[in-house]
Amino acid sequence: MLKDLRPGHITTLSGPGGMGKTAIAAEVVRRLCAADPAAPPADYPDGILFHTFYGQADPETAFAHFVKSFDPAATDLSKDAASTALGGKRALVVLDGAEDAADLRAVTDVLPPTCAALVTTRTPGGLRLEKFSPAEAIALLQTLAARPELAEGPDICAKLDYFPLAVELAGKYMAQGESPAGYLNWLNDTPLDALHHGAHRRDSVPVLVEKSLVAAGETARGALAVAGLLTLNPFTREAIAAALPDPRRALDVLVRYGLLRRADGFYAVSHALIYQYARRRLTPPAEALPALADFYTNFTETEREKGLAGYRVLDAHRAHILQLIDACAAAGDWQHANALVWAVEDYLDRQGYTTDRVRVLETGVTAAQKLGDRQNEGAHLGNLGIAYAQLGQVERAIEYHQQALSIAREIGDRRGEGNQLGNLGLAYRALGQVERAIEFYEQALAIAREIGNRRSEGTALGNLGMAYAALGQVERAIGFYEQALAIAREIGDRRGEGTWLGNLGLVYADLGQVKRAIEYHEQALAIARDIGDRRGEGARLGNLGLAYSALGQVERAIEFFEQALDIQQEIGDRRGEGALLGYLGLEQRDNEEVNYSNALNIATEIKDPIQEALWNLALGVPKGENGDIQAEIDYYEHALTVIRQKTDNPVIEAIVLALLGSAYGDLANTDLAKHYLQQSKNILEKLDGLSVGNMTALEVVNSWLENGLE
Repeated sequence: MLKDLRPGHITTLSGPGGMGKTAIAAEVVRRLCAADPAAPPADYPDGILFHTFYGQADPETAFAHFVKSFDPAATDLSKDAASTALGGKRALVVLDGAEDAADLRAVTDVLPPTCAALVTTRTPGGLRLEKFSPAEAIALLQTLAARPELAEGPDICAKLDYFPLAVELAGKYMAQGESPAGYLNWLNDTPLDALHHGAHRRDSVPVLVEKSLVAAGETARGALAVAGLLTLNPFTREAIAAALPDPRRALDVLVRYGLLRRADGFYAVSHALIYQYARRRLTPPAEALPALADFYTNFTETEREKGLAGYRVLDAHRAHILQLIDACAAAGDWQHANALVWAVEDYLDRQGYTTDRVRVLETGVTAAQKLGDRQNEGAHLGNLGIAYAQLGQVERAIEYHQQALSIAREIGDRRGEGNQLGNLGLAYRALGQVERAIEFYEQALAIAREIGNRRSEGTALGNLGMAYAALGQVERAIGFYEQALAIAREIGDRRGEGTWLGNLGLVYADLGQVKRAIEYHEQALAIARDIGDRRGEGARLGNLGLAYSALGQVERAIEFFEQALDIQQEIGDRRGEGALLGYLGLEQRDNEEVNYSNALNIATEIKDPIQEALWNLALGVPKGENGDIQAEIDYYEHALTVIRQKTDNPVIEAIVLALLGSAYGDLANTDLAKHYLQQSKNILEKLDGLSVGNMTALEVVNSWLENGLE
């Protein structure tokens, strides 16, 4: 397939759903980038653009993606803007799921002859941008109409201009009893001029759909209208039944007329143009939207409680749920929007869909504001802050935590006030401002003691322990952890007990007392297993792996990392899975590049810029050790781009800059080495408590500046 990719040419990969077309396209991209994964391939110096039509059939989404790829701040996202953005570019454009595209021709029209395109589609025999040949159209019509001898076939297909969807609708219609002569007479009496105007022939599809719907009946029309409230993804009969009583017959009729398809117990609208018709021209029953919202709220809550098995089920319905949240918001049904947000946001968090979580939480904030529910508004704002912190946008996280804090104080919610003070502490610690974090933790501690909330008191004490550990004040950190541990035991908080035992283990490992650290980790692991805390169990196993790694017991470390990885995969913690793959990369030197690459793929997939940057760094280090300094630098520069474009994390930025400076020093490029090291020093001078071993990071950089480049 690689040899088929060339500028000005569209290469098509076709096959049935589930055969792995997208995976094959990803492998093509990987091979193109094999020489240097951190840089665009030589044949496509302007990069590789990926766009899927699944769940976003309209060409406007593709246009917006093309424009934003080259100018993230652009506001004109039109077709003309996309054409301008791509003009003269040498890029590979991957278009996934072309069978769902509402107007594929419009998308391919903006591609200049300097770009190559790789298209995946379920359409048998490959992609059809234009139309069938007369022989193909007639053969399909005969098959679908179940009429081997069809004298009117050539005339009907000619009237339909051999447009595949039109031929399919005609054949399915005639299969229900319409005589070919009658259908041809209808075509002769119906103006279908648009079928003869190139890319606009789809404009006459509504005429054909409407004819089928008239024959199918009003109940079937209502079922298709309800399906239009969902996405193009497959849906269940139960979902439609929530809005329409006993829809089975209506759904089956729609399948017979070719307006829906059915497979593996699911239904789906059979073509993006039919879906557009359902959304734009059909009016669902007034009660359909709230009924669907109630159905998916209950469905999500039920599946969420099942853990990973439920998450896998929800994955197939996620697009519908997100669309319904947007639809409820657009309709001003804030009560149902808010209920759906609460139902789905924890699942999105656990599965690592952080950008989707941000999207729904923002709707949740608006819903709470419209409902005048300040408590809910503050809760959504706090969760939004946590989500943005996970994306590495810590300054933005702080803004949301401050808004949530203001609301908690306004309504007299002391517990909420303490929680947001703690969240602010976590955010400032992530920025390296540990002293400021301590101020927030101490305020949170004071509130917890004032209202007698022992659990929150323990959390605040434990957070103070983490802060002092970051400052290198280990004995003080141990004191806070022991206080937090005592409270957890006093109130019977077994999960908290395991957390603080694990943190004590980490501190003792930092002190070099690894065997003592292992004792704490083993106690924490026993508690996690005792209370059935699989997430905690995975964390403790990972910590034991780190401890044995510090002792040089590589095989045992790998054993623990693999056990931890199994749990992260079982519970669906994608972020944790990526971290464990990275840890395995540290130990399995023969397989480190594969593990780091897999960890990087997960970080990219779940849009976690911090891990994306870290695993680029991890991939770069061995390149430098093997003497390929330029490849090392390329990885570091990619990490720097990610950090600067997608986060506001000065700690990691300083580390990346320092590594870049050191790498350029290895190349004897003294000017660039000093340039990057000075930038790192400027950032580190503003940070507190960042250390590397027994030296602060600033001392390390100063040492490199003063001595490392001689």
